[in-house]
Amino acid sequence: MKKIPRKFIFIFILLAIIIIAIPIYYLTMYYNTKIDIPTAFGVTENVRELKYNQVNDYDLKIVCTEFDITDDYQASYEITISEERINGTLLNNNFTVKLALSSNWISSDAFKSSSSRTISMNSSSSHKQSTTISNLEIFANRTNYLLPFPKPCLYVLVTYTVTDRGNSTEHNDIISYEYGTYEIKTGGYRN
Repeated sequence: MKKIPRKFIFIFILLAIIIIAIPIYYLTMYYNTKIDIPTAFGVTENVRELKYNQVNDYDLKIVCTEFDITDDYQASYEITISEERINGTLLNNNFTVKLALSSNWISSDAFKSSSSRTISMNSSSSHKQSTTISNLEIFANRTNYLLPFPKPCLYVLVTYTVTDRGNSTEHNDIISYEYGTYEIKTGGYRN
């Protein structure tokens, strides 16, 4: 029986280490940078994390009017809340809405560029506000070595207080929209 040369054994061991190390590196990096969304928004009580199509207490519509990651590094959104179906009375007829773009491949620093608006329901059953998220350089056409940089999710924190039978309860709904599940009028990512 022929003896296997040392250089082939060395190459085999080196390839085995590389084949095992790369997936471990990416899995470790992915889970270590995964964001706890409620903590990033700074809410801890009465938190519901919902997908955009699971909201039942009110109608929430998000339209991205401009998504520019090439020059201005910002995204502008139009937010409409209407048809509230909340058990109890909405305190001061106000919803507070905060938006943030983020991806699991980056740190929660993206939430520092988030934007907050109070949407008053006093004048009608439907109200619309516009807001802009800036400092989006982190999302501009990046790749992470072998893996493409995923398009960020839009997270919307809707905070409102409901009074029912003399008790007030603050609710914090975090609604997530994957990129492409809301209308983008101009800009966005090039495929």
